[in-house]
Amino acid sequence: PSYCYTRIQSSLNGNRNSKANRDRIWKDLKSWTKNVDIFKKRLLVFPINDSLHWTVCIVCNPGRLIRRYSKEVIEKKQNLELKQKQAVEERKRERRVRLEELDASSPLANQTGVAPLS
Repeated sequence: PSYCYTRIQSSLNGNRNSKANRDRIWKDLKSWTKNVDIFKKRLLVFPINDSLHWTVCIVCNPGRLIRRYSKEVIEKKQNLELKQKQAVEERKRERRVRLEELDASSPLANQTGVAPLS
């Protein structure tokens, strides 16, 4: 029953969370669930035997985890895009304010040849 964990452990090399390791583990284990959609199951139970010590890992509603993670990723991406857009607008606004502050009496305005605003 704990062969899955043993198989994953034997597939790991170096960085446990590397893309190469995830791909290797998926390649080794994907045929085990080819006829079952594990994301529609209510519970997944993984018995683990490591160094003569038994542990059980239970995943409740795995499909919900995927949906929640996908939603969070989309929200973070949208928030990042909004913040980037706001930062660009703020830089443009600051640039406009600086240009408006230049007037005919400013030594910098005289050097750059900027005409008075009034």
